[in-house]
Order: sequence, then C-alpha cells, then structure tokens
Amino acid sequence: MLLKTFLLLGEEGISDVKKSFSFQTRCITKLYERVFDKKYKTADCRQLNFHCGNYPKMKLLGCFDGFCQVLVPYNIQEFLEYPDNKKKIEILELLKNSLDFVIRGKNWDPNPFQEAYERVKELNYINEFIWNKPKLSPNKKYKAEGTL
Repeated sequence: MLLKTFLLLGEEGISDVKKSFSFQTRCITKLYERVFDKKYKTADCRQLNFHCGNYPKMKLLGCFDGFCQVLVPYNIQEFLEYPDNKKKIEILELLKNSLDFVIRGKNWDPNPFQEAYERVKELNYINEFIWNKPKLSPNKKYKAEGTL
C-alpha cells in the first residue's frame, strides 16, 4: 500500500464546522500531503488518522483496511485560542511529532517525512496551487489561472 493521506482529528464538540480542530488542521495536512511526493510504500497503511484529545499517552491502535488509528494527547481548547499564524506552526509540529512516533513504532525510513516537513516550512506554511487548467481569452491572446 502507498501511504499518502494524513489526518488530524479532534473530538472537541464544536457545532460550527469552521471553528473545529479537524477543519482548521486540514490546510496544513493537505499541504504536507502535496509535498510528500514520494508516496511511501508500507505493508498495511495508506492513511494515518491522528485522533487528538485528552489521552494519557500516544498510542498506535493498529491498522484496518489500510487506515491506521493513532491516539495523540493534545489540548485542543488551547489550540483553538491561538492566533492563525501560530496555529499553522503548531499543526505542523503536532503532525511531525505524531509521525515520528509512528515511524519509530513501524521502523519506517524517516527521510521522506522529514523532507516533506522541511518543504512545508520552505513554503512558509502557505498552501497555494493552480486550480484546473489555464483558460484562454476569447481572442486567445491571454491566459488566466485560478490560484487557491
């Protein structure tokens, strides 16, 4: 299986989706996935789900059908009070620490994960990409691209 998806999940009970931990972490995890271009071949894992919350210690619960579940002790309420620029840094560090735990537990090569981590920092935590194909103007002299 090829590992290519990483999710940080939180069960904080917030009804407004845009203020939830899972929603706010998605931008950095998607950026990490995009720069993690060397899809990592594993025996049993294609997606890592990091369940963050009030847990006593970090624990790998195991893998089922390619989805590996990891419990990560983390104070979500404190995170939600951070300013946006600090949230991005905190998300990447949380992802790195969680990945390091899994890498050690499964004896994986840490180099592709470290390269992706460094690349996210080089991009200054900005997840920007060109959406769809460039569009030509009616007279075909100009091109327009949508950047997200």
